Amino acid sequence: MSEIHLFVDRVESGIATLLAASPWDGEVKVRSDMLPTGAREGTWLCASLAVDAHKREETARDIDALMNELGDSP
Repeated sequence: MSEIHLFVDRVESGIATLLAASPWDGEVKVRSDMLPTGAREGTWLCASLAVDAHKREETARDIDALMNELGDSP
C-alpha cells in the first residue's frame, strides 16, 4: 500500500483543493464534506492508495455487459 501526503490548500464553495506532496505533485479537488473531521486550510492529510480488486471486477463486468449490448457494430 502506498501513502500520499496532501496539503489542504483552500476550501471554497464546498470544494477543497488538496496539493499532493512530492514525489506525487499535482492537485486534487474533493467535496469539502469528504475531509476528515477537523481538517481545514493548512492541514496535512495522509491517504493510502491500494488496488480495489472488487471494483476492478465490477467495472470489467459493466464494460462486458455494455459491449454485449452494443454488439459488434455500435
